[in-house]
Amino acid sequence: MKRIRLISLVIWGLLLGLAGNSYGLLTYSSTDMGANGDGMEQWQYNFSITNTTPDQNFTEFTVYLDYGVYFSLNNTSTNQQWFSQAAEPYLNVGNPTPGFFNAQISSGILGPGETASDFSVDFVSSEPFAPLYEIYNVAALMESGTSTLATPEPTTWILLSISLGTVFVLRRKLRS
Repeated sequence: MKRIRLISLVIWGLLLGLAGNSYGLLTYSSTDMGANGDGMEQWQYNFSITNTTPDQNFTEFTVYLDYGVYFSLNNTSTNQQWFSQAAEPYLNVGNPTPGFFNAQISSGILGPGETASDFSVDFVSSEPFAPLYEIYNVAALMESGTSTLATPEPTTWILLSISLGTVFVLRRKLRS
């Protein structure tokens, strides 16, 4: 009987640990397009966005590209249902302002469980990294964070660790 309870606790712990609290998932892949004439690399990020909410709709997302890291931004998206644009990072009176890639749905929404892809931006960089993003529902900010390469988010790992730690403690108590 103790084994059955322990197994059910492990299963519940894993389920709770894997349950995220994010509204959306913005993933990207990066492609090295080769060296440019300045000794830097030409890159391309390809983005996709998934609405993971049960009842919210998305209408827009923005990805920020830091000044001094990203140069020569060029919007190369092929998704015809979204309006997208890219703006170059610049130095504003000694204050660096990030560039951005922004995509807004032309008509309609990105509903729960739906995914949109084919968003891409080319740029020059010596060493690109995961850019920051924001997801919007109409004009309200829904979520912001760092885009990811389709791996579990840190909060997922933290919840999983807490769940497994709880199971370990409960198991020790059951044995004594």
